[in-house]
Formats: sequence, structure tokens, C-alpha cells
Amino acid sequence: MSRGGFRLGGGRKPKAAGARALDGGLDKRTSRIRPRPLPAPTADVDPPDTLTTAELAVWLTNAPAAVAAGTLTTATLDDFAAMCALEVEMSAVLIERRDAGWTARGLALAREYRALVVRVESKRRSFCLSPIGKALPPPRPAPGDDDGDGFADFDRPRLIKGAS
Repeated sequence: MSRGGFRLGGGRKPKAAGARALDGGLDKRTSRIRPRPLPAPTADVDPPDTLTTAELAVWLTNAPAAVAAGTLTTATLDDFAAMCALEVEMSAVLIERRDAGWTARGLALAREYRALVVRVESKRRSFCLSPIGKALPPPRPAPGDDDGDGFADFDRPRLIKGAS
């Protein structure tokens, strides 16, 4: 089944590249849906009072990078605090197991430690605190950052294939 019909080739045909570029790739069903604006990153995100001293140390180490990436906002405050608690718990398990005489191989096979490592790495990636394998695109300018006429995207010269 392709493009919405039961018969071969049935359904609405895809838009031309120019039409997709003009309307942002939206079709009739989604053209009324407007994306919610993201909360603006603020530099004054204070840590919650419920953090322990070790969690606060992790917070103070990682918060500036998360604020700079725009991922630590007042809306993501609790999730960032959970990441700090997980990092402290992971380091406590590591210290406890090493004091008990565990080797690196045995520690890598421990189910509890592996689960903590996976959760911490996932949280760190969600706050752009660990490498994800590719460079992130630069942030797009907010609407209205042009000369005021609303047609900044159309003012740029357009490259035409085959023309030199």
C-alpha cells in the first residue's frame, strides 16, 4: 500500500520539491498544527534544595554545559537532578564493588552496574553532555530576525541545478 490507497499507485501523489519547500513539507492534515515554542534557555537555573552534596557537585560540574546547549531549562530541572543522582549512585556502586575486590571484567558483567551506566549515558545524551557521534546543527534564528518583511528565506539567491 503506497500513499494512502489500496490499489497500486492509489492515493494522493507526493508534492513537488518546490511546493514542499514553500510550505515546510506540511500536508493538509498537519498544516493547522503549529509547533509549541521551546522554553528559552536561562543561565540562572538553580539546583533544587533536595540534592545531596555529591549530587550538587555533579550538578555544578555539568550544568554550565547543559545551559549552554539549551537543554537545561526550568522544564527539565527534575530530569537533570535525576541524572545527577544516578551518577552519584553509579560511582558509589563502583567504589563499593572495587573495595570488595571486584575486577574490571566482573564489574562489567554486574547487572546493576551495567543498568546504571546505560541510564546515565542516556540521560547525558539527552542533555547533550556526551558525544553523540556527529555535530549538532546550529540553532535556527527565531522568526522575525530578518529585516522585518517576513520574507528573509526568499531574499537569498536560489541555486539552480545545471546553471553556472
